[in-house]
Amino acid sequence: MSPAPTSDAANSDGSLIGATVRPPGRKEAIQIARDGLKVRFTNKLFETIDVAKLESLEPAMVSITVTAANNKTSSTRKADC
Repeated sequence: MSPAPTSDAANSDGSLIGATVRPPGRKEAIQIARDGLKVRFTNKLFETIDVAKLESLEPAMVSITVTAANNKTSSTRKADC
């Protein structure tokens, strides 16, 4: 049986004990930041709209309400930057 392949974080014997973990690269850092922004944006959107009231609205009105809240959240985010 051949030895397990080693990664950047593994020692020469394949052990992760005492190994250094490389920091995320630029692409990974951008993805992490993008994911965090999506979560914050979605949370803010749900704070802005009343989901219980959406259930009683017609689909067209739901779309209008969510779009308006989305635009409000987007403009607030731009002002914070």
